[in-house]
Amino acid sequence: MEYKNEETKCDDNDVIMSLDDDNDSSDRKLFIKSNEEDIFITSPKNAKISKLINEILNADPEAGSNEDDPILLNYIESRPLEIIVKYMEHHNGCDDDIPERPLRSAEMEKILKDSWDAKFCDNLVSKDYQGNVKLLFDVILASNYMDMNELLYKLCAKVASLLKNKSFDEIHEILNDVRIDTLMT
Repeated sequence: MEYKNEETKCDDNDVIMSLDDDNDSSDRKLFIKSNEEDIFITSPKNAKISKLINEILNADPEAGSNEDDPILLNYIESRPLEIIVKYMEHHNGCDDDIPERPLRSAEMEKILKDSWDAKFCDNLVSKDYQGNVKLLFDVILASNYMDMNELLYKLCAKVASLLKNKSFDEIHEILNDVRIDTLMT
């Protein structure tokens, strides 16, 4: 059983397989553990959009195959990992949608092709920016650690959309609760 270690490019004709055809099992589960000891379950196929997990599976195809021996992500808290697993589940192992730059709008549904992705990014931050901006940055750091570039670009576009056409005082208010030294702690 060998995992492909290549850039994931998707189109309507692609059939993405994370396992060799003769060994593929749609029932296979992948167990991933946060630094808070919470375990999240997905499939190897869904998780392959993380280059980090893909490399782990290339080195050890049985990694994370049972709850007693999950893939441990020491630098990721439970809430950001839960959000990333939800993203993996939606994309089913295939994501190649990178937002255009510069942003043509401050609205995510006008920036991203997938409306689910737009809602996903928007739901990380409440309308009043209270408390959720730190979560957005935690998910950005987690997606960077997991080497999920498409997600990283989408989340950075969300940050840019929050700041687009804002005054210094408005930007300060939005980012007030975010301090780099307190992220992911």
